[in-house]
Order: sequence, then structure tokens, then C-alpha cells
Amino acid sequence: MSIERVEKICLEFLRSEANPLVPVSIVYEKCVEEESVRDMLTEQALLDFLRGHRDVIVVEGVDDESPVSLNTFDRAGLIMGPRAILKSRMPTQTEMKDMFQMQLQVMRDNLMQALHYAKEKNDEDMVRKIERALENADSIGERLGDL
Repeated sequence: MSIERVEKICLEFLRSEANPLVPVSIVYEKCVEEESVRDMLTEQALLDFLRGHRDVIVVEGVDDESPVSLNTFDRAGLIMGPRAILKSRMPTQTEMKDMFQMQLQVMRDNLMQALHYAKEKNDEDMVRKIERALENADSIGERLGDL
């Protein structure tokens, strides 16, 4: 396995995906699937490689300081980690706004389901956390609307 082969897999995959902004974890899985490199290449090493690649932009994901943790998103089935996009596929500002609004709506829908579940379980602490996350999502939505 060579870095050139990994690069080729990544670039071809990023070119072919319908959504140009692809979670790095999915790019990594594609590399593992194509080349069985799991024992030689970590996801972190691939992320570092993509960050330094001249044709790729990495959009960082949710960090430890976010009101909703990465693990919470993972449990909700949302991949919120870093994403990669080819510079040649960078969407316009309007396309980015639409994409973020769509992702925000998916997040809100999942948070609403989690809120319903937390209320059913009478988990007041979780209800408060989810309500705060929904307020933050609304705030983000308002800021997106102003762009």
C-alpha cells in the first residue's frame, strides 16, 4: 500500500460522491474497503494527510466545547466529525447555506425525537440538555437565515 494509492482512492471517492462534503470517517472506510489498510493507516493519519493535501479542504466537525457532544450526535446517527471536500467541488455560498439548513433540520428532527423519548422516561436532566441544544439549533438557524 502506498500513499499514492490512498490518495487516488480518496480523490476518486470525493469526486464521485453525490454530496461533495464527505465525512472523513467514510473516506477512511472506503480506503480500508479498497486496500485493507486498517492495520497500516489510522483515521487520524488520513485526516492529517487530507488536511495537508492541496486539492482538499477539511471542514472540522463538532468539538469538545460544543453544547452537544460528538458522542451524542453519534448515538443519534449523525456523523458530525470532520468532513472533506475537493476544492474543485466547493459549493457556492447559497448551496452551503442550503446544505447547512438541511443538516440543521435533520439535527433538530433527531433532537425532537430524543426530547420525546426523554420526556417519556421522565429524565428531566436530559430534557433540559436537549431543550438547550434545540435553542442553540434555533439560534444557528436564525444566523444562517441572515447570511
